[in-house]
Amino acid sequence: MAKHGKELSDDTKKAIISLIESGHRASSVAKSLGIAKSTISRLLKRWRMRGDTENVPRSGRRKTVTKRAENTLSRIVKTSRRSTLKDITKEFNTRTPAKVSRRTVQRKLHELGYTRRSVRKKIGIRVVNQKKRVVYCRSKLHWTVNNQWKKVIFTDEMMMVIKPDGTLKVWRKSNEIWRPECLGYVAQRPSTNLKIMVWGCITYYGVGTLAMINGNTNSVKYIETLDDNLWQVVTKHFGNEPYLFQDDNAPCHRSRVVEEWEKQNQIPQLTWPAQSPDLSPIENVWLLMKNKIKNRLYLVRNVEDLKSELLRAWLEVPLFYIQGLYSSLPRRCRQVLVQKGGITKY
Repeated sequence: MAKHGKELSDDTKKAIISLIESGHRASSVAKSLGIAKSTISRLLKRWRMRGDTENVPRSGRRKTVTKRAENTLSRIVKTSRRSTLKDITKEFNTRTPAKVSRRTVQRKLHELGYTRRSVRKKIGIRVVNQKKRVVYCRSKLHWTVNNQWKKVIFTDEMMMVIKPDGTLKVWRKSNEIWRPECLGYVAQRPSTNLKIMVWGCITYYGVGTLAMINGNTNSVKYIETLDDNLWQVVTKHFGNEPYLFQDDNAPCHRSRVVEEWEKQNQIPQLTWPAQSPDLSPIENVWLLMKNKIKNRLYLVRNVEDLKSELLRAWLEVPLFYIQGLYSSLPRRCRQVLVQKGGITKY
């Protein structure tokens, strides 16, 4: 049986009957009121047979949870996001005449679009930095990708860590559990944590260089990394055209010796607000690389393997993906303003 839409109100029914009695055709009435002609026909048939337009009593039990009760349930969830289903059901039964089970409440919550999900981890941004983020993004609202953002070189460091107890996954049938290619041997996995620090940069025209850093970075290592890797990126992608250099506010990036070196080498800086990883597209590139390496853990047995897989993942980052990240920069700034300086989905 076809599913019917919302019922006509009494006033609408009276208006339809009045128009028909005045000599209007059913098709013209349907068109003028924006109602299906079949609905008009059913109403006229009922009126001519019974002399009224009232709906006949329906079979079946009435809904236990009314529309008003649904609104109450929605308010309870919005004010008790972390409550258990048991507590929400108890509160709902206290505030409404209907006494329902947890399963009914769960089903109704799903109908309303609520699902119990894991909490996303959030960066705690200091209030002073939230204000700075708002000021920064307001100053960049007039920036476009073609005129400003595509001139920016985004840079960052990333620590890649491989743990020996990582779970390997393979595609297999249920009866292939003991096949050699479906097993993971202890000797094939690293016995200790493997970790390496890398520095990288991206431009609108693709990835730049990826440099391996031994140990933790400091001001001296940072200057050496820039001197060895930045200039080739500038020459390749910008030539004599203007560019902007971006890095975050890590202590080694803002030391006096680094700032003096950048000034001597005339590196044009893009000012950057603190605690703003969601504004830097290279953070998304790091995540993409980590996910790729996670799917290739069976190839990583030592530091050299890890370096090879990092470089491989770096070179496999698609150009369209990077340009899509650059295109998102205006949206990122607007989202920061919407969140009043808070962290965004990016």
